[in-house]
Amino acid sequence: MVMKREWTPTTPLQAEQCQIATVYNNLAEGNYTAFFSQVAPDVKWTLMGTHPLAGEYTNRTIFLADAIQRLGNVLNSKEANSFKTTHIMGGGDSDWSLQELHALGVCKNGLKYDNKFAWVTRWNTDGVMVEVRGYVDSALIYKAITENESGEYTYTDKRDVLMPGPVGAGRAASG
Repeated sequence: MVMKREWTPTTPLQAEQCQIATVYNNLAEGNYTAFFSQVAPDVKWTLMGTHPLAGEYTNRTIFLADAIQRLGNVLNSKEANSFKTTHIMGGGDSDWSLQELHALGVCKNGLKYDNKFAWVTRWNTDGVMVEVRGYVDSALIYKAITENESGEYTYTDKRDVLMPGPVGAGRAASG
């Protein structure tokens, strides 16, 4: 967990790269609870692109249900799926950092899910993410979602309510 630090002339106010790496290592270990505890409840999370998960999510709960759980629902849980952070830039003296990430898995229909992507994150002085812009492989996510569920969305869609039914929170809760 990233701890709040008191400022001194030699101590930056924002999250350091080693602290950011610790937060992101939680994803690699499958510890989503620890990772998302470092995301503000009212985070502004925008997934860029033209794919079913694209849009502006207005809080952590909606992002988890309508993006993370939806993607998890199309991945084959019997296959070895992995996630790793390949590079971290920024942090320290800057509010913003950039994480290059790599997710590897297999979708339920057998499609290889090999997504190299980046999340640009803004951190507060408590080491919590308050804004995220995700740049992902739109074609891969489009194919994974549309071949394993339904619905069409773009980055201009506002994500400020839970999505009912087979593609949103209702599916995650019942699936």
